[in-house]
Amino acid sequence: MFVATGSFFLGQAKVIPEPLRIWPLLYVLAFLPLPAIFYWLWRVRRRPPGILTRNPRYELASNALEAQR
Repeated sequence: MFVATGSFFLGQAKVIPEPLRIWPLLYVLAFLPLPAIFYWLWRVRRRPPGILTRNPRYELASNALEAQR
């Protein structure tokens, strides 16, 4: 995502309309995915283990599959 936004906002700045071609704004938009990615990685890392398996439907389906074996 960072490569795509950097390539668009910094590499293809000539396709952005002249009034919106403010270089500090383009740099912010190009580098904004980096803090977003690190925040997302931090949130995923802090998630307690097994949070995805606490769904009762998943447990019922898992038990039903194990019973068939």
